Amino acid sequence: MIDLFATSFDAIALSALTCLVFREILLIALPNRLAGPGGSFIDTNPR
Repeated sequence: MIDLFATSFDAIALSALTCLVFREILLIALPNRLAGPGGSFIDTNPR
């Protein structure tokens, strides 16, 4: 069984940073109809 409390802060920080970088790459690479204001995959329109 995985010991959840054995996870270090560095591993958690690296995971969060990886997710943020991946999201930014998707925002740059995908067209606006998918990732942009009103996009169907990532909607960047502030409400």
